[in-house]
Amino acid sequence: MLCFLRALRSLKPTDLPLPVNVFYARHMKSDCPNGEKLDIKKTSHKKVSVFLEKMAAEGILSLETIDIGTTRLTAFQKDHPKLQELEQGLPEFSKLSGNTCDSDISFVDSTDSRFAVGNFYFGPPALKEVRMITPRIAPFFASAGYRTGDGIEQSEICHIVGAYVDSNNLRSTGSRDLINVNNLFVRICDPNLLKESPESTLAEPRFQITFQDLITSITKGLKAAYRITYPPESGLVPVITTDNKSIKLNLYETRQSAKDVTRIVGLANFGIDPKPFTRYIQTKLACSANLTEDPRYGNSVVVQAQGRHIRALSKILTETFGLSKKWIEGYQESAKKKSVLFTHIDKHLADLEEMTKEALGMKGTTFRSQCWRR
Repeated sequence: MLCFLRALRSLKPTDLPLPVNVFYARHMKSDCPNGEKLDIKKTSHKKVSVFLEKMAAEGILSLETIDIGTTRLTAFQKDHPKLQELEQGLPEFSKLSGNTCDSDISFVDSTDSRFAVGNFYFGPPALKEVRMITPRIAPFFASAGYRTGDGIEQSEICHIVGAYVDSNNLRSTGSRDLINVNNLFVRICDPNLLKESPESTLAEPRFQITFQDLITSITKGLKAAYRITYPPESGLVPVITTDNKSIKLNLYETRQSAKDVTRIVGLANFGIDPKPFTRYIQTKLACSANLTEDPRYGNSVVVQAQGRHIRALSKILTETFGLSKKWIEGYQESAKKKSVLFTHIDKHLADLEEMTKEALGMKGTTFRSQCWRR
C-alpha cells in the first residue's frame, strides 16, 4: 500500500492517462521504502490490475479500459484520506516505511550486505541477459509500456505475447498451439515461419504460426544485451549494454618507469568508485596506488598499484567485493599454502643439502643436487 500511495503522490497531471503496467513498473516499483523491491506476483492480488481495481473501488483512483487487456489510470483523488494520512506522516505509514512489510505487498531483499565496503560500495551488481526493444518490434510492445531501447527479459516476452494472443482471441479453435496471425504479427514475424490457414482464400489470405515459432520470431527481432542492476543504496541507475557481451573487469601487470605495476580497468562498471578503491588497496596491500590513464583502453582512467598484486587483488575483488571470477579478465587463484608435512620435508631436505655441501667442501656455493628436490 505504501508503494502505491507514494507512487500516486509522485504523479504529475501531464503523466495521465497512464497504462497501469507502466504505472506499476516505473512508479510503484521505484517508490519502495529503504530500497526494497516490490513483486506484485507474490501478493494475494497476483496482478497489478486486480490491485488497482480494488483501489478504484475505494475511490482512490479512476480506471479506464480502452481495449481488451489494456487499462489506463486516468485520475486519482489527491484529497483521499489515505493520501492525506501519507502527507501528514502518521505513525501508521511511518511504521510501514521501516523494516516491517505491508501484508498486501511483497518485498524481496536485493542487497547482499556481506559485501558492503565502507561508504563507497554496497554490494555486487546483478547481471542478467535481456533483449533490447528494436524499432521494428516496438509497436507490439508499446501497449505493455516498453519503448525502443528498453530491456526486457525472456520470461516477460513470453508473458506479454501470451496475454496479447489471449486478449485478442488469436488462438485457433482447432489447436491452442496455433496462433492466427493478425496484421501486426504479419509485419513483425519471420514470413518463413508462417503457414497458410485452412480458412485462407485468394480474396482474403490468412496465416497461422505456432506459439513457439511466434516467440522465436519476436525474440529474433530483438537485440541481445545485458542489464546491470546495482544495489539501491548505491544510487546508480540500471545500465543496459549496447552489445551481447557481458561486461568484464580487466586485471593485468605491466612495467612503468622500470617498475612492476598492476592495473585494474572497469571498476565503475561494477559500481566501485575508483578513488576510494585506490585508498582502500593502499591500506590493504601496503603499496602506493594512484589513478592513471591507460592507452590500451582509450586513455580511460584506471587504478594502478605499485608491485605485482594480481593474486591479492583477485582475492580482494572476489572475497571482499563479491565479484564473480567470470567477471574478471586476468583473474588468478591465490597460491595454495603447503601442508605442514611438506613444510617439514622441505626443511629437512634443506638441512641435508647443507650437510652434503659442507662434507664436499662446497659450503657457500650454489650447488644443488636434483636428488634432494624431486
